[in-house]
Amino acid sequence: MLNVLLSAAVFGSALAAIELALRWCDWADPPIFCGDPRYGYLMRPHQSVSTRGRRFRINNVGLRGEDVSTRCESERRLVFVGDSNTYGGGRIADDELFVNRIARGVSEVRRQRVSSVNVAAPGWGVQNMAAFIAVNGAFEADALIWIVPSADFRRPLTSLHEFAFPEERPRSRLMYVVRSWARARQTRRRPWPGNRPAPEDILSANIDALGDALRRLSGIPLLVVVLPGEHGYGRLANDVTRFKSVAQTHGASFAELAPVLQGRREERLFDDRVHLSARGHAVVTDAVIPVVVQMLSRSAPAQG
Repeated sequence: MLNVLLSAAVFGSALAAIELALRWCDWADPPIFCGDPRYGYLMRPHQSVSTRGRRFRINNVGLRGEDVSTRCESERRLVFVGDSNTYGGGRIADDELFVNRIARGVSEVRRQRVSSVNVAAPGWGVQNMAAFIAVNGAFEADALIWIVPSADFRRPLTSLHEFAFPEERPRSRLMYVVRSWARARQTRRRPWPGNRPAPEDILSANIDALGDALRRLSGIPLLVVVLPGEHGYGRLANDVTRFKSVAQTHGASFAELAPVLQGRREERLFDDRVHLSARGHAVVTDAVIPVVVQMLSRSAPAQG
C-alpha cells in the first residue's frame, strides 16, 4: 500500500511539474474557437493567448491583432486575408508577422499612419476566407492583400470538427497538450468522406470563390499573393496560372513569391514545409511593400 501511495505521489508531482513548466514558459494557452455555418469557424473575441510562448491577442471581432474600429480619415488601412501563414499562430510574434511588418514599412515610405487587419485563421481554405469577407465586408480597407498559399489551392471549405481546435477553455495546459495530441492522431487516421469532391473540383470551387469575392470588392485596390511551400509548388505549378488569371480578370494585382523564397534553404525561410519562419515573414515583407505602396499611390483614400 505504501508503494502505491508513493508511486501516486511521484506521478502526481511529475504532472504538477509539467503543468508548472508549461505555465512558466507560457505554452499551451490556446485560443478558443466557435463554429459558424457561413464561413466554418473563427476564434472567439477578446482573448489573450499563447500556444508557444509568444502571447498575442484575439480582438473584438475574433481576429488576431488590435481591436478593429472605425478608420480615421488620416489613416490608411491594409486588410490581409489568409490562413495559418497570415495568422501566424504561436510560432511568430506580433511584430514579426508580415501583416504588421508591411504596415510599418508602408507607413515609413508614405510618412502616414498605416494600420493592418489580419483576417485569417488556422486551417482556413479559400472558400472560408471568401465567405468571411462576404459576411463581414472588408473593414474599410484602403487596400486588400489576399494571401493564397499552395497548401490552399485544393483545400475545400473547412469546418471546426476537422481540427483539434478547442471550443472551451481546457482545465489545465497539460490536458490541452494531451488532448491536442490525441485529436491530431485521430484526425490523421480519419478517412476522408466518400462524398468529398475531387481535387480538381475543389480547385475550381476555390477559383470561383476568389473570383466572386474580388468582384464584390471592386473599387478597393486588390493584390493576390501566391505563396509556395518550402519545396515550391510541385505538381500544383499549373494552378498558379489559374489564380493569376482570376486575379487579373477582376482587376487585382498579382504577385508570385516563389522567385524570392526558393533557393535560400540556408536562411531557413520556413519553420516546416508550409509555414514561414520569422525570416520568411521578413522576406515576404520586402517583396510586397513596393507593390502595396504603388497600389496606394494610385488610389484615393477609402470612403466610409
